[in-house]
Amino acid sequence: CFGSGVDNLLVGCLSEFEEYSSLRGELDQAVEEGFMEKVCEGYKFVHDRVKEAAYSLIEEKDRNGYHYQVGMVLLSSPNVDDSLVSIMIDQINHGVGESVQSEKDRILIAELNYKAGGTAMAH
Repeated sequence: CFGSGVDNLLVGCLSEFEEYSSLRGELDQAVEEGFMEKVCEGYKFVHDRVKEAAYSLIEEKDRNGYHYQVGMVLLSSPNVDDSLVSIMIDQINHGVGESVQSEKDRILIAELNYKAGGTAMAH
């Protein structure tokens, strides 16, 4: 759900949380099995078709919730810096809809989008 790959900083942030504690090991296994390559900045799929096949393993009805969960986990990480804000908000935005019920959460998401936009404009 991160495009063609995932960088080490993102893997590190997610791995801090119990539900993603095995992420690095699972990525290393995907490398061993030939589905991904380890590159200096992280991991990348060996081909777009492999990425599409991996994404198809997540049931379509669960994809938005999964994106939202990943984004919210990143939001709660103290180690998310400006380089990960756009990934975090992209994940949250993919999952917005049924996952966001309260006005408080909608305001938070709007503020995060504003911050991500400001960061993008500064670079």
